[in-house]
Parts: sequence; structure tokens; C-alpha cells
Amino acid sequence: MKHIAGVILGLGIGLFLFAGVASAGPIIRGGEMVSIDASQSLDGDFYGFGSTITLSGAAGHDVHALGGTVTVNAPVSEDLTIVGGSVQVHTDIGDDMRVLGGEVTLGGTVKGDVAVVGGVLTILSTAKIEGDILFFGGSLVVEGDVVGTVHGFAESVRINATIGGDIEMTASQGLTLNDRAEVRGDITYKSAQELSRAQNAVVEGDIQKRDMDDEDSGSSRTPYLFVLSTLFMAASLFFIARSSVERFCRESFARIGQNGLIGLAMLLVLPFVSVVLLVSFVGIPLGILLFLAFLSLITLSFGLTPILIGYLVERTIVKQDSITLRTIIIGVVVNLALMAIPFGLFVLFALNLITLGTVGIMAFRLLRG
Repeated sequence: MKHIAGVILGLGIGLFLFAGVASAGPIIRGGEMVSIDASQSLDGDFYGFGSTITLSGAAGHDVHALGGTVTVNAPVSEDLTIVGGSVQVHTDIGDDMRVLGGEVTLGGTVKGDVAVVGGVLTILSTAKIEGDILFFGGSLVVEGDVVGTVHGFAESVRINATIGGDIEMTASQGLTLNDRAEVRGDITYKSAQELSRAQNAVVEGDIQKRDMDDEDSGSSRTPYLFVLSTLFMAASLFFIARSSVERFCRESFARIGQNGLIGLAMLLVLPFVSVVLLVSFVGIPLGILLFLAFLSLITLSFGLTPILIGYLVERTIVKQDSITLRTIIIGVVVNLALMAIPFGLFVLFALNLITLGTVGIMAFRLLRG
């Protein structure tokens, strides 16, 4: 399933990113398997999308990858941003590392912060984080030293390394300090379980436990992670392809009604045509391709709609035409508010149709050349 997810992300987002960065002279690689061997050096920003991505050549600037399985074995001088199912990073990162993934493993030094939304994050003993760790997901295992703080939300947390700052975590199933754990700051945690502390574990600061309440357990975790995933994806699109994101917002605003109708047509027609092709023997390959393209456009719309919402709010209230991180945050907050109010879902549905229509038009223009 993670490979299929990578292909879907790559098909839609890859086209969108290409449209935004082609004129900037970056290094772009796409396909079923993308591999940069050790003899190659990447002098510009690298953009990779596909099912399997392996980077063994040193990167002099930022690296952005979207795929089912992503492996980074060579140093990255600046930021590393990855969306993938299985993510393996066994090298040094010169600045921040941001990942949205299923299983994430880090074995090198990160000179900035590490922000991960995912199922499992494992920091190996060979790793060192010179900034902070921000994690939202299932299981967090820290075997490598962290200079800054560790904070976020997880089902379980296990620390077996030196933490230079505080630990501020919600760990629903428990927080464990193993023998090599040394926390030089305070520990503030919220959990249904008491802190599990090995005999040789050292905590120099205070330890404070807060009990879990109904809002911190059960199904309430789902919308919490949903919002974080939305924010992460929207921010990733903004950083990776800012020019395309800005053009998308302006085109959406200029032809809201027209693009909404196109989006509605795409939503109704593309799945139907895909099914028709799939039931005919000759049209099966085209049907599969069309259906994957449709899913990729839906996935891309998921990340772009909050950006459009923020843009519309700022364009209406403060007359601002540019897009910033504030725009994205406003969009995510308003997106969440619309989900909670009567008729808000209808508004979100309409905005998603506008997004889908605009993305479809941009993809068509790109393919047409």
C-alpha cells in the first residue's frame, strides 16, 4: 500500500511541482525508480518523485522527495523534506528535516530541527539532533543524542540517549527512560501510565505528570493528526513550489465559478470513464492510469485547499496578494472551523471543487506544452 501511495502522490504532485520549478533550474527526477548514485553530485535543489527514490550522491542545496520508499545515503547541505511511506535517512543534514511518512528512521546528524508526522520515528544511536524534535504520530524511539527539546504527541515514547533540553510529550501508552537516558531539562508528560524509569536513567530537572482525559484518547487523536497532516502537506507544497502555489491561488480567485464547475465535471466524469475503461480489456492500462491520475489530483487538492482558503481570507480582509506561512496557518484554522459548523462541509466541498478544477487546468496546460 505504501508503494501505491507513493505513486499516487508522485503522479499528481510531481506534475504540479514541475510546473513551478522548471524555470528555476533545479534538478528534477521522476519515474517508478529514481536513483542518484555516489558518483553524481547535486549542485541545485533536488526534486524527486516516484515509487522508490534512492539518493546516494551529495546534495549541495535542498532535497525534496515524494515516494513510496525514500532512502537518503549522502549528505544534504540544506533542508530535507520528504513525503513517503518508508523513509530511511542515514546521512548528515545541514539544516532542518521535515517528514510526513509511515516508518521513519534517522541515522545521521541533523544540524537543525526534526519535524515528523508519521507512524514510527526511530532515531538511531548513530544520529545526533542539534535542534529540537517535534513528533506527532504513533511510536517515538530516541537512541541518538538531542541537543534541544523533544515535544509532540505519540502513543508511546522511549528515550535511551542524552536530551539537552526539556521533554514535553503526550504519550498515551507511556513514556519510558532506558539506562542510557539523561535528561538535562524538565519532563512534562501526559499519559495514562506512570513514567517507566530504568535504574541508571538520569533526570536533572523536575518531572510532572498530567492525567489523560477523554479529549486526549480514543478517536479524538484522528482529527488532531488530520490537522497536522494537512498543515504539513500544505507547508511542504508552499516551500517546494511557491511560484506554482501562488499562480494556483490567483487563477482560482480569478475564475472561481468556472473552475468550480470544471472540478465538479472532473469529479463526476473521471471515475466513470475509468470504470468504463477498466471493464474493457483493451482499455485496462488507460483506465488504471486515468484512475491513478484522478486520485493524485484529489490528493493534491487536499493540500492546496487550505492554502486557497487562507489566500481568500487575506485577499478579502487585508488585501494581501502574496502567500506566506501565515496564509497557510490561517487556511488550516479556517478549514478546521468549517468542519465544525453547520453547512461548513458544503463550503469545503465547493472549495475543493474549485481547487480540483484549477489543478486540472494547470496540469492540462503542462501536458499540452
